[in-house]
Amino acid sequence: MNGRAALLLLALAGCAAGPGPDEVYREADRSRPHELAPRPDYPGYGEKIGRNGGDWSAESLTEDFLELVFVTEWGDRNEALLRFEGPVRIALAGPELAAYRPYAADLVARLSAGAPGLDLSLAEGGEGEITLRTAPADEMSAVAEDALCFFLPFSGGWPEFRKAAAEGRPFWRGLERFEAITVFLPAHAAPHEIRACIEEEVTQALGPANDILRLEDSIFNDDNVQVKTTAFDLLMLRALYDPSMRAGMGEAEARRAARAVLAPLAQGEATRPPGPRDGAYAALAARAATAEASAERFVWARRAIREAEAFGPEDHRLPAAILEAGHIAFFAGREAEAAALLREGERLLLRRLGPDSLRLADLRGDLAAVLMRRGEPAEALAALDPAVTVLARHGADWRLAHALRWRALALSELGRGSEAAREARRALDWAAYVYGGDSRALAAWRLDFAAAGLSGA
Repeated sequence: MNGRAALLLLALAGCAAGPGPDEVYREADRSRPHELAPRPDYPGYGEKIGRNGGDWSAESLTEDFLELVFVTEWGDRNEALLRFEGPVRIALAGPELAAYRPYAADLVARLSAGAPGLDLSLAEGGEGEITLRTAPADEMSAVAEDALCFFLPFSGGWPEFRKAAAEGRPFWRGLERFEAITVFLPAHAAPHEIRACIEEEVTQALGPANDILRLEDSIFNDDNVQVKTTAFDLLMLRALYDPSMRAGMGEAEARRAARAVLAPLAQGEATRPPGPRDGAYAALAARAATAEASAERFVWARRAIREAEAFGPEDHRLPAAILEAGHIAFFAGREAEAAALLREGERLLLRRLGPDSLRLADLRGDLAAVLMRRGEPAEALAALDPAVTVLARHGADWRLAHALRWRALALSELGRGSEAAREARRALDWAAYVYGGDSRALAAWRLDFAAAGLSGA
């Protein structure tokens, strides 16, 4: 799972002095796990989790399945299908991760319901076919700089992994099936980050290990917009763990089996075939996100926009590239340009994916943050009002928390004090859930609301 910069994670809205966003939201010097808080209630929360599928044809679903299972994230092609054979137990090793057992149990229930052929359960102890372990965050970054968490076919803790890697062990070469997977997560990460790693890495560790930017409605996508396993993802697992499938199958045989499973489940005739320019777009988007100089990042973002213009009127990648350009413009101090770019992305997403799209709600949260910085609280509120409902329905916890925070501040600036105080209290409850009850983020938000005159929050 990769990190993703978002305009919602901005410096606090109060004084310019004090800690910056990285110090508040990523506590690199933290030496203990966060204090977990219960998830607050929100009307309609989770209604779209696992139900947000597209109208894809059987042929399109089959091609997506093959690309997820037979192509690696780094571009190699597997000769044989990889999956577990037999029961799969998920273990949370150590006391920090054991605290997330209820979340893991919910994930197991959702995956099991969506893929009846998958025998999945939580392990009673600290070892399973899929074992989640914490590791030092700085050492993980040295191994996989852009990844918040990752998995590999290996059984053991972090010291054993480092020793095996130093000895040149070929973790992926020659595999015929999955027997043991270890997922490494950064120790003392924010609760929302640990939950996100559990969600994505466990789902991918079951077999669909590729990440494909083309897949708008999937967690198997490194843009990290989809935060819960989707209806599409469950279809992929259902096909993979159908009795007609087996580890070691070749691609041609797997194609026939997958098509037979997916054809009765396909809900339409829409297609999104892989194209020769997919790789070029992915490379440009990566450079736009990672180049050091702002001007260079903006150049790459503009090139990604031009590349995405050829993908068709239903594809999400053009507005995604425009959103990235808006991020870059904002952090370069070009707020008017950022707002215009995000408005264009909003228009495209509304037309392409509709008003209930999580991507649209995500962008509107970013747009609201820009508009607040520009002193336009009424316009920010207009963007946030439809966004918060969609974020809640999709279970997008940390985005919902930030959207509620900006909504409280917008209401306050508009003179709607009692509404603002209620929304601020709700935002703080969600901040405790996503960042921890003893987090710097929660403390900073309290100070920020106090500076806005919401001292009762």
